Amino acid sequence: MIYYFVYNLGSYSGAAQQAFKIAREIGYDITICNIGTPCFSEVSSNVKILNLHKFRFFRVFQLLKLFSLHRKNVFHFHGFFLIPIFFAWFFQVPFIIKTTLMGDDDYISLGKGYLGFLKQFLFKKCTYNVVLSGKAKGINGAYISLDKVRLIPNGVFISEGEREKIGNLFYFCGLVCKRKNTLKSIKVFHFYYSNLPDSKFYIVGPDSKYGCSKDFDMDYVLECKQYVNDHNLKDKVIFTGLISGDEVNHIASRCKGILFFSDFEGMPNAVIEAMANNCVPIISSMHGVGEEIISGGAGFVCEDNFPSIDEIDDLIYKEIPLNKVKSNYSFSITLKKFKELYNSINTI
Repeated sequence: MIYYFVYNLGSYSGAAQQAFKIAREIGYDITICNIGTPCFSEVSSNVKILNLHKFRFFRVFQLLKLFSLHRKNVFHFHGFFLIPIFFAWFFQVPFIIKTTLMGDDDYISLGKGYLGFLKQFLFKKCTYNVVLSGKAKGINGAYISLDKVRLIPNGVFISEGEREKIGNLFYFCGLVCKRKNTLKSIKVFHFYYSNLPDSKFYIVGPDSKYGCSKDFDMDYVLECKQYVNDHNLKDKVIFTGLISGDEVNHIASRCKGILFFSDFEGMPNAVIEAMANNCVPIISSMHGVGEEIISGGAGFVCEDNFPSIDEIDDLIYKEIPLNKVKSNYSFSITLKKFKELYNSINTI
């Protein structure tokens, strides 16, 4: 049995959803311990969801029982969970910490917050640290043994469905918030692509309070919508709100580019999923993660200069974004690496 810990499985959490996909497909018996927004989804026979108590006082007793009774099991933390990781260390169970967000739960960032010294102490005690990018591996590997740090990028399913690009469509995918710079995406579309024939820009993701995301800011959402109104873009810019994964893929399959200028990410699933639909990433550096994703000419990392539609069309015609995902971010590759990791723990 492997125990996964995630935040907000019932809301818009990319890290939690990636963990959920791995659990369903990897073939091990897995219990997902969820803190935050509850999840009541139906899952496969090998996966159970345990929604932990919303009050920390009662949750501590749940955790004490869990760790004391399951010392021979593996615990995999998708993010940093101070109290559960403390119990994992205290009861001497094998545990994996996945660094999910640069600037938030990498080794250096953990040391800057509340009880940073304790967080860094516990971080060093992990059996393995899974990172999503070479940048994160370099940061964490400078403070803990490199033998513990394993680079396993997020994976996506690659469908063989239709990817016909219709008109000059672009999209943004994620929570409408300051960290992800949604307003910049709108402005880039406005200034560089809105005058193209049949151009539209879809803003895909929650634009109202959903779950427990600390990044949500209604004033920022209203600022984005006000910009659209002030510049007469209502017929061009479409806020979809929260939609299903199938609907997101349908939009991505028709769009030529994703405009995504987040300040920092661990590994932006939205960008990789766009590339799986042969959609060109036009993105920010995200402290080096962006360059890693588009290496080999699979897209554009931009600050002030943005690609022409001819440059975008050329990448689409050659299927360079799609081929990059097939070789580096296929879900089958991710599953294989996690199986190897779990098997190595069982032999320690």
